[in-house]
Amino acid sequence: MGYKVLFITFWYPTADNPVNGTFIREHARAIRAQGHETVILHFNIVYDRKLFSKVEQTETLPEGRIYRFEIRSRYYKWFYHAYPLLKQIALRIYGSLSKERFIPDIIHSNVVFPSGVIGYYLGKRFRIPAVMTEHWSGFKSFCGHPLFGRISRRAVGYHSKILPVSDYLAGIIRNYKPEAGAVRVVPNIVDQNIYTLKPPRQTDNKLVFTAVANWQARKVPAKRPDIIFGALKAFAESSQKKIILNIVGEGSTLRIYQESRD
Repeated sequence: MGYKVLFITFWYPTADNPVNGTFIREHARAIRAQGHETVILHFNIVYDRKLFSKVEQTETLPEGRIYRFEIRSRYYKWFYHAYPLLKQIALRIYGSLSKERFIPDIIHSNVVFPSGVIGYYLGKRFRIPAVMTEHWSGFKSFCGHPLFGRISRRAVGYHSKILPVSDYLAGIIRNYKPEAGAVRVVPNIVDQNIYTLKPPRQTDNKLVFTAVANWQARKVPAKRPDIIFGALKAFAESSQKKIILNIVGEGSTLRIYQESRD
């Protein structure tokens, strides 16, 4: 077995929401496949009509052991921002892992806030190196936030590597992490046993795009199909290519555009 890796995330598939953070799970599985031992610390904070409830559970998955700390509340957004409380929870769980003789060689945080802040806190306290995968378009706004910007920038500074999933996001992060080689693009993991790249035909002036998502607009930010439509329309006009867009999934956000088209 290689390194011991502690994964910290606020987005991960659950029985109630099996598509939540699947891209993060694939990162964990890829690390596991390389021969490293992984433990996932998942803070699952969700909306509920009740005032407050919490559940702790552990399970073993193909990508490693997972410790879930679930908070349900009508004020769920407050708990996302209560990082002093979240740090104490993480510290207690870290103590339990230590008793089980799991001392991580590296911490892998997912998204600067609040996962990156917790990774920074544990890493600094126990002198553990840390890296952070960044998937979030809100990175810049949080690093400049009047309340959370300072702690977010400290977290960015502590992590030795920041791994954005796109060149665009890497350009933003380098403004906060300018050291040479500190920012490296690692795209979201794709299971090539399921998805294979089909070589383009040079004579075909057609491009086919497929967007797969949960388009439901509830208590979490919905995907924006209008941005996809606008971007592909602009690309089609500039490239003179025929664009075919397949939309997979369902939800109220998507139905708005279906109804307006009809």
